[in-house]
Amino acid sequence: MASLLDEQVWRDAYETEMRNRADGTRRDVERERARVSLASLERRARYEALADRPRPVSEWTPQQLGVHAAISGNVGQAGVTRFVLPTYVERSHDRFLRETLTQVVEGGEAAFAVVRGSSCSGKSRTVYEAICVALREELKDWDLVFPKSADSLLALLAADAAGPRTVLWLSDAQNIFHGVTGEAAAAALHSRLERQAPLLVLATLWPHHYSELTASPQANGQDLNLHARRLLSLGRLVDVPTKFTNGELAALRSQRDPSLDAAERSGKNLIVQTLAAGPDLVDRYENPADLYGAYARALISVAMDARRLGVHGSIPHTLLERAAHGYLDDNERANAPADWFAHALTSAQVRVKSVASPLEDIPQPNGMGAEPGVVRLADYLEQHGRATRHIICPPASFWEAATTSLHDPADLSVLAAAAKSRWRNRHAFMLYQRVSDPVALMELSRAREDTGDVEGAERLYRKAAASGATDALVNLAWMHKEAGDFEAAKIVFQQAAASGANYALLHLAWMLKEAGDFEAAKGFFEQAAASGDEIARHELENLRERPWDLTDEDRLSLSRIGTCFVSTHLAPIEDDDEELAALKGLAAQTREQTDEADQPYMQVTRIGDRILFERVAVMRENEGDREGAERLFRQAADAGDTFALQELARMRMDVGDTEGAERLYRQAASAGDPAAHLKVAEIREQAGDNEEAELLYRQAIDAESVQGDFPDTTALRALARMREQAGDDEEAVCLCRRAADIGNSAALEQMARKRDSEPMWQHLLKYGLEPDGSISTPW
Repeated sequence: MASLLDEQVWRDAYETEMRNRADGTRRDVERERARVSLASLERRARYEALADRPRPVSEWTPQQLGVHAAISGNVGQAGVTRFVLPTYVERSHDRFLRETLTQVVEGGEAAFAVVRGSSCSGKSRTVYEAICVALREELKDWDLVFPKSADSLLALLAADAAGPRTVLWLSDAQNIFHGVTGEAAAAALHSRLERQAPLLVLATLWPHHYSELTASPQANGQDLNLHARRLLSLGRLVDVPTKFTNGELAALRSQRDPSLDAAERSGKNLIVQTLAAGPDLVDRYENPADLYGAYARALISVAMDARRLGVHGSIPHTLLERAAHGYLDDNERANAPADWFAHALTSAQVRVKSVASPLEDIPQPNGMGAEPGVVRLADYLEQHGRATRHIICPPASFWEAATTSLHDPADLSVLAAAAKSRWRNRHAFMLYQRVSDPVALMELSRAREDTGDVEGAERLYRKAAASGATDALVNLAWMHKEAGDFEAAKIVFQQAAASGANYALLHLAWMLKEAGDFEAAKGFFEQAAASGDEIARHELENLRERPWDLTDEDRLSLSRIGTCFVSTHLAPIEDDDEELAALKGLAAQTREQTDEADQPYMQVTRIGDRILFERVAVMRENEGDREGAERLFRQAADAGDTFALQELARMRMDVGDTEGAERLYRQAASAGDPAAHLKVAEIREQAGDNEEAELLYRQAIDAESVQGDFPDTTALRALARMREQAGDDEEAVCLCRRAADIGNSAALEQMARKRDSEPMWQHLLKYGLEPDGSISTPW
């Protein structure tokens, strides 16, 4: 008991306990320090392995982020090599982007913005000014990472390098989200965006690349951009206009910047493009002045054709050299010296106004110097090529050089599809042979079938089916049916259904229906309907309502389903809940903001981009609010939106006001919308005014040629139909071939099938066209 009352004993016990606790705390602190240090070392090791690493925002230069150098406006400095960055003139889209990014920084969330604009419109400068200048203070503690490829993006996401307080900049995002690897990268980034953390993802895209990546699934069931489409649907769109407004031009003139003054003096209101030497690049391409200029132009044209037809990667020197002779005339080829290619490449790489060259070297991804044996085409010339060469089918030398010079399956596949769409079947076959995926096998099978090689076609169809092409057995069954082997066709249809292609039952029912075996057809329609096929249910309803009589047109249509069938039930449009929710939210906001009749269009569009605004107007119409939809479209039309004018015209047509619709379509046509020319032509044709209809169709064709990018061959095909009806077969065929050169051979194929009793057309149906437009010989 005495010890319990001893003060020293308690003091010693207390001091021992304190030492033990201090030791424990020290050990805990040391363990935590070791854990943090180890995590830091692991993170550093992961980052060291990355091709593109995060760095503080303040450490990035505009050159490193892909901002175009500008021309020097100082007289006497033609040879200047320094990077010129002119004074920045803020525009309306800059304010919109900055407001969007500020909300993310302040709200601590993950967000995605897509800056969309044509080549040399200032997309990269827009992003740079927002991130590195306007929000410099807000982002001073943030990192920025700039991946150059899909592989790089996947690697940095796997290394968790896009952590909180990171800006992820995706320049020319079409090069990242292209192909199978690009789809994987889009899916991984989508998952990362679902994590709540302060993260900014910014992508720049050309409009036509945005359209490609957000396109609906193909009719044959392929969905090549599923994850890219879903990812981009999350992005807040910021459109960068091609031209300056009058107010922006006035602000530009007040800057007294030599480069801006030089661009403004061009007088074309292509300020940003002129700053990036875009028009000068075009002038050098179209008017070569040096001794090897014609050969340099040929190399640039090859690169233009490669890019416009879908080659996403770099352009190999071998492709340029092997294809060039098809772009030169006889005299140029005959007088070419032995070292013509080296001189031509040097000429094509001369920098214009010390800013850019037509064909540019590509830096080593992980080192110094240029990557050997490849170049890239200047963006502005790529855009120019799309606008000026889209009506041209590349020569045979291009297709043959692509077959031997390109090795990326995605590039080979896209070029094969481009050849097929132009009915250049021989070259499509050559390119598809270099690819071993199910799509290529299907195309090779069809080519064998078209040329009458039934055994070869069956072998390839079965190989395609084994590799996962569900359509292959259905096409094989129709091939047997066309050959008169009805029983073999029936067996293969059932094999296709057993392998998971439920729609094969529908095709089997169609075949039996055509043959007059209605009871058997009914049974298979019922089986298909039981599996959820809406078309089969519709067929059964028709059966109950009327007898199964078939017109000659019905029989012709059914007999040609085979490899030609395109059925929307093979590619059901998948509801995208996220995009639908976003649209509904946007619709609610616009409903609140547009109840006042004088709501300005530009104020409404501040809650979203023009495309989403138009979709909200369509949604309002679908909900039955035609007055609200028309008011929205009218506001957009008053602001110069020609699509809105067309929608107003369509709404007039819906209520039978043809005269009002025509007036609105003509207004849109006068504003430069080629599709509006087509609509007016259709109205005049329906009214029996064939003379003006033909004139308008020709104007639409000319307008499409000027607009470029995604040429629509509707006007060509409509004019061909009218000329055929007028008995002018020669021009009709010529127009159909022009459509095929652009990439739509449907009209020419339809014309051939109507004349398939004639040897020439039979030959065309079997073997297709050569690049020069002549009918191919057997291959």
